[in-house]
Amino acid sequence: MRVRQIIIRPKQQQDDTNWREDDMPPRHAPCYDKTRPIRNGWKWRSATAVDDQKKEYVLFANCAPKYNKWQAVLVLKTGNRNGSVIARYEYHGDHPGTHVHSCCDRSGLEIGSSGLGDLNRFPDAKSHHRRIEPLTENQFWEHAKAFFRVSEPKGPLL
Repeated sequence: MRVRQIIIRPKQQQDDTNWREDDMPPRHAPCYDKTRPIRNGWKWRSATAVDDQKKEYVLFANCAPKYNKWQAVLVLKTGNRNGSVIARYEYHGDHPGTHVHSCCDRSGLEIGSSGLGDLNRFPDAKSHHRRIEPLTENQFWEHAKAFFRVSEPKGPLL
């Protein structure tokens, strides 16, 4: 399946960690083999979601508002412990525009942390970009959920 089709498939959120400042364990970011240290103003958040084909996903975000660094990653859970990185959705204050990193040649199948590097950027860094307004953690989380088509169920999360 192509990356775009995976991204646009509607996903229903199952749970949510809310924003945290402690170290991020692999169960909340399955592309990492070990717990990821979170320091110096960085925060993270993670949610699981399911699509209509019963495929499970993890959407996690990490950000450092004081550095204007924002990143969200969609991971498809697979039989492999690490899952498959579908795409990264990012915004950095030191260069223009919200953008996505993914590799269409491999159809979004990026097992483990290798899926976090050496991916194509869309739109290209030299393309025209619109800067977005200053973000808060919750605004970025909502942007990322909208981009990856993750919606909350009606009523409170259990």
